[in-house]
Amino acid sequence: MGPTVRVLLDHPALGLNLRAGQACEEPISWVHASELLDPTPFLGGGELLLTAGLTLPAAEREQAEYISRLAGAGVAGLGFGVELGHDRIPEGLIAAADRVGLALLEVPHRTPFIEISKTIAQWLAEETNRESLRAERARQALIRTALRAGGLSGLATQLGKHLDCWAVFLDATGQPVGAEPATATDRLPPLADQLRLLRTARAPAGMSLTVETETVAAQSLGSGTHPVGFLIAGRRTAFNPTDQHILHIAAALLSVALRTTSPVADARVRTVALRLLLDGRAELCAELGVPAPPDELVVLACTGYTESFVRDCHAAGMFTAELEDALIVLAPAERRPPSARHIGVSAPAGPSGIAEAYRQARTALRASIRHGTAVTRFTELGLGIFAQLPDIPTETVLRPLVEHDQAQRGDLLGSLRTWLTCHGQWEQAANRLGVHRHTLRNRIEKAETLLGRSLDSPDIRAELWFALRRREEMSNLSNPAGESTPNR
Repeated sequence: MGPTVRVLLDHPALGLNLRAGQACEEPISWVHASELLDPTPFLGGGELLLTAGLTLPAAEREQAEYISRLAGAGVAGLGFGVELGHDRIPEGLIAAADRVGLALLEVPHRTPFIEISKTIAQWLAEETNRESLRAERARQALIRTALRAGGLSGLATQLGKHLDCWAVFLDATGQPVGAEPATATDRLPPLADQLRLLRTARAPAGMSLTVETETVAAQSLGSGTHPVGFLIAGRRTAFNPTDQHILHIAAALLSVALRTTSPVADARVRTVALRLLLDGRAELCAELGVPAPPDELVVLACTGYTESFVRDCHAAGMFTAELEDALIVLAPAERRPPSARHIGVSAPAGPSGIAEAYRQARTALRASIRHGTAVTRFTELGLGIFAQLPDIPTETVLRPLVEHDQAQRGDLLGSLRTWLTCHGQWEQAANRLGVHRHTLRNRIEKAETLLGRSLDSPDIRAELWFALRRREEMSNLSNPAGESTPNR
């Protein structure tokens, strides 16, 4: 649990006093100092806001409005420094905080705001370290248990221990194969409808439920339309990000454990291993006995392949796994790809770049299917500089304009692109669009407002141009008309 208002009040060196509201037990997310009368646009919720009240209005009604805005933004509390702008906290502020239950702390003159910030930062850093250590201990314990005989019941026990929860594992038919405690299966009947929905969704899928006074996490295991099993866990408190990470590890191990009874266990284990590699958890693959990928590799995405094709890959020491109706191969970068109906080949990458290389191989495969070619390399798709800029946050940069055009049937994206193409020449761009230059000027000003950025800057213009071109190129490759992906 991170620092709370109550913990701050109990810290003797700070000397804080609760003057109004309630000292809630919700953790403080951060500390923010502001003298703005409305700082809420810069708050995300859970902050302890610090102020000396330098711009606070004298009228009690406006003070109450200030407190109401902070409470609506979900701040954890308000720290008011006295003997700076005010000798004491105004009574109107105290009364308003009491009405809405917002913790109002008096910060003495001897306590600089920076000391409160440093205290919170230290607590948060220590909490992060504790959570990382907890996740690592749980991961090691779960892996050791999974490698032992009778691992299913042991996994349930370990999960219950590390998350302080009850846990139930079900096989593909919905029959319990592990529970902690043994009576945990009694909690399943109220979840019958939700589990039916989970069973019909494409695996892996998950949901979070509130059943009576408990939070329940349910996940389907495996991949595709036929889950190999289900993991259900619950407790009275919500699962935080570390808990969810531990649940994910348990789900991956449980998927492998359930598949070992299948005649195609090896292929399914490789699929799980590939998903772990794409998630950047190569160390977990090593624990499962999957060889480490080569230092320099390419990812192949293949359709229309034969069993002999798979055997040839294995004979050459290449890792293969089926994922989403394609065979994915991790091949040494210098190795010539085998023959199949359609193959997409990524650019060379290292082990840390497998996820991006997988995306490139998928893009190249779609192009191969579209053009009817046997082998298509991502580096030959004509993306030019865009192939070297995989991390352009295209959708994030352009989202305000996309959402505007979708909601209001406008054409801000097209107008911006034409205006940039014409190097900001209003008359030329307006003629190309078939609108009056004043109409175009209004559209560009609207785009500036939505983006929150000035188009007078050549850097901003260049970034938007790259984002627009990247969006167009990737849209052409990812969504070719009439494309379909044949099965093997």
